[in-house]
Amino acid sequence: MIMVVEQHQCARASLSELLSDRGHRVIQAADAAEAIERIDETVSIELILLDLEIAGSAHVIKRVRTMAPKVIVFGMSRPDALRNERESLDGFFCKPLEFQELYREICSAAMRAD
Repeated sequence: MIMVVEQHQCARASLSELLSDRGHRVIQAADAAEAIERIDETVSIELILLDLEIAGSAHVIKRVRTMAPKVIVFGMSRPDALRNERESLDGFFCKPLEFQELYREICSAAMRAD
């Protein structure tokens, strides 16, 4: 299961649809509070795509590392909005996303986790 945490509804829906079309179960969150709620209630999350531009993204990373340390966390952000959180991520992607590149990394991370 993949959780997409993205503040822009269109981007969140598009990314979720692309992942669903490839057979992944996807849950969505629009902000940090919703993401933390989903992390706390969903034990089967394997990977999180996290918009680093949302307020509280550092809290989401911290919660994941505490509650579910095996979950893979990929950050997403514009190149000019890079943040310190990159050090605690398993991967980072610049917006606008290149889906094929992102998907290759998702598949590669899943293989490493197995």
